[in-house]
Amino acid sequence: MPFSEDNQFTKARWELGKKRFYDPILSVDGSISCASCHTANLAFADNKAFSPGVENRPGVRNAPSLANIGYHPYFLREGSVPTFEMQVLVPVQEENEFAHEMLLIAELLGKREDYQNMAQEAYTREVDPYVITRARATFQRSLISGSSSYDQFY
Repeated sequence: MPFSEDNQFTKARWELGKKRFYDPILSVDGSISCASCHTANLAFADNKAFSPGVENRPGVRNAPSLANIGYHPYFLREGSVPTFEMQVLVPVQEENEFAHEMLLIAELLGKREDYQNMAQEAYTREVDPYVITRARATFQRSLISGSSSYDQFY
């Protein structure tokens, strides 16, 4: 699995990314997390045509599978995001998804001792957008589907 030069895999980064993936603090009202739409038993996808966001707002797209996402060269359906680390900014700031601001999220996470300690261990820095985006990317790059029939076909 390729990792970006400034975000090589470590267990500490993976653990921080996993914690953040399941934490609803990313949503403005604390109601949804990444895992709300990217469901593990559905290959980290959603079975809805349009994945709902905060306050059950209608989404603008289906949450695609995250299996093998680290191998993709571009992100979002239209390929408009050049790096996986930057992709997280889109749903976080999208009004019909998380409706939040990354700087405010970093401030909220920075007030929590568990996130402070994990950020220091993983990146030797305070919780900030750099840490948040890279930890999430590290965790999601580990979602490899393995040897399913689909994998055998491709």
